[in-house]
Amino acid sequence: MKIGDISKSEVAGKLKIASQFNNGSFMGIPVYYENGDIYGTICGLDNQPFDFTEEHQQSFEMMSALLTYVLELEKANEQIQSLSSPLVPVAKGVSILPIIGHITPRRAQAIIEDVLEKCGAEMDYLIIDVSGVTQLNSEVGKYLLMLVSALKIIGVAPVITGIQPFMALKVPHFAAALKGEMIEANLEMALSKLGFVLKRESK
Repeated sequence: MKIGDISKSEVAGKLKIASQFNNGSFMGIPVYYENGDIYGTICGLDNQPFDFTEEHQQSFEMMSALLTYVLELEKANEQIQSLSSPLVPVAKGVSILPIIGHITPRRAQAIIEDVLEKCGAEMDYLIIDVSGVTQLNSEVGKYLLMLVSALKIIGVAPVITGIQPFMALKVPHFAAALKGEMIEANLEMALSKLGFVLKRESK
């Protein structure tokens, strides 16, 4: 929408804000998500009349397209963060949280928030498998310990599996701080400790 002189526009004259700009000017370009839903509008207001050109409109449209791109990136990032902490149900009350790849403090914080939101009242045990973690430092270790503590507070018993030798060597206090917790070498041993038997069916 382009209005060169608000005082001469029947549409703008009905708006309460128009009285603050007298005979000013306005341009508005909608911002869309890729699926066509409207996010909002980029608006330009001035207290003087202005003769908008095609170039001005193209500039606003470019800003709108850039915002759409940023919004889609943000949405994709939220989906990735959600997928980075999937809870895999094994049986009633038991799930597995496989943590894979490079863990940054920001990702660790996101995992904690996401996991605590997903853990319902019926969750008894959460097996946290860290065998796929490629790097661990003291700060990330601190966040994983926070997750263990938070789970216990809400009544979920954490079971840690897959602690690699490099973790114990690089962050010695991480393994030491888990003393008293249920720690198993791998998922199979953890499931066995919880009373599950893995049996291969013969063909």
